[in-house]
Amino acid sequence: VHQMFVLDPSLEGAMTEEERRELRQAWYVKLASQRLLSAADKKRRGKLTAYLEGCAEIEKKMKAGEVVYKEEREKWSKMDAKRAE
Repeated sequence: VHQMFVLDPSLEGAMTEEERRELRQAWYVKLASQRLLSAADKKRRGKLTAYLEGCAEIEKKMKAGEVVYKEEREKWSKMDAKRAE
C-alpha cells in the first residue's frame, strides 16, 4: 500500500468518509479476531478443524456404506470429545 502512495501521491485522501467508515468496520472485526488468539491457539484450532473435517469424511463413508477401517472408527468415536474442545 505504501508503494502506491509513493508512486501516486494524489491517491492519499481520495476515499470518501463513507468508504472509510465501511473499511474501518470490516478491518476492525478482522484485526480484533486475529488478536484474540495466540499463535499456539491458532495452530491448535487449525489442527482441531482438520481433525473434525476428517471425522466428517469418515461419517460420510459410514453413511454411504463404504468400508471404514478400525483406525478411522476410533478417530470418529473421539469426534464429540474433540468438538467439546
